Amino acid sequence: MNRKRKPYAFHFILFVAAGLTLSCGSPPRTREAVGAFAPQGLTCVAMIGGLDRISDIHITGLLKSHGIECLIEGSIFYGIAVPEKDAARSIAILTDDLKDHHYPIRIGGLDARWDCPLADADWIVTQPRQEHEDLIGLEQYRASTDLGAALRHEDVKDAVLAFPYVAKIKFLKREYIDRNTHPATGHEVEIELVASLDEKVGGKTCSFQVWDNGSRIQTQGGHEWWFGDPDTVTANQKKYDRRKK
Repeated sequence: MNRKRKPYAFHFILFVAAGLTLSCGSPPRTREAVGAFAPQGLTCVAMIGGLDRISDIHITGLLKSHGIECLIEGSIFYGIAVPEKDAARSIAILTDDLKDHHYPIRIGGLDARWDCPLADADWIVTQPRQEHEDLIGLEQYRASTDLGAALRHEDVKDAVLAFPYVAKIKFLKREYIDRNTHPATGHEVEIELVASLDEKVGGKTCSFQVWDNGSRIQTQGGHEWWFGDPDTVTANQKKYDRRKK
């Protein structure tokens, strides 16, 4: 089975519509209803987030190790479709896998709950409180590491022009099975940058998934903030923000 991504495929329409419908209190949809939108001969057995590349790779490798080919595609959410004859076994495999691997997934139908949200995982938090330029010169943040790759991402390089200090690095190890069914390790990384270590001026977070020893990275977004009334914010932005407008 050729595995292809279709950014505007059926899952995008179904999942977005379902999210709006469920929020209004309509009856939950079942796995059979989701499966009806899968390509002929396939059944959709679970969903993951559209930016969760590590889970995408892991589930592909996991099911492959059990002799099951899958199709993962969508947009905001990605549906995991398998041959109809393998649907029940795939659900059992994914459910059992959550005992050893921690990742957000909705198994079954759209009425199922999200299992293992990453917010509940054991994140490691460090507080370097150093300039970004100095930090990336340290051995533990070399470019070939997942943390080093995140610190060198273009989003961080741009943010450093306004917020040059790394106040906090929060990361979570993600053990997964690669597409060749080999064990591998990646990371969820959140970097908090600030304009000043001495004053409450402003800051920004940048979040990423990193895998393949820092060679692959997927941005997960972030947010920016400035402290003070409008006049104070304007003054501080003029003082600290060197980004191109």
